[in-house]
Amino acid sequence: MDAVSNSYPFYLASYERRFDAKGRVSVPSEWLTLPGNETDYFVAWFDASECLLRVYPSQFLNLLRSYTETSKESDPESKRRQRELFASAKYLRMDPQNRVRLDDDLAEKLGFAEQIFLQGEGMSFCINDPQRAQNMARSSESDDLYAALEKVEALR
Repeated sequence: MDAVSNSYPFYLASYERRFDAKGRVSVPSEWLTLPGNETDYFVAWFDASECLLRVYPSQFLNLLRSYTETSKESDPESKRRQRELFASAKYLRMDPQNRVRLDDDLAEKLGFAEQIFLQGEGMSFCINDPQRAQNMARSSESDDLYAALEKVEALR
């Protein structure tokens, strides 16, 4: 895990953004200059349970490749999950101005208006509706930062 953690970006903070007329949104420059984030694309999955988009750096594909190489060929459930995961993934390519465009199908699933919320989640970030993000933050059990940090420390 050390080799991965040293070359894997870690996304912190939250940003409000707007889609431009072509449906593009700029990725925060702070996230683009993170160590290990030398990429021109991200990989994303729609999270239907929370109606948001989970976004991972391209290095995440190496983690998935490692997982699929070590999974047993004889395990049909594992193979089914892999097919489902890979079939539902989307590439989000960055243009020279560091913007990504959500395709129409994805934008429709998300139901976003013009304004969106990009929220760091450590090894990934999510793209969410600002109102939905606020509601999620209010209902979160980790409102107390110190309690959240204690939970993370207990996992180590």
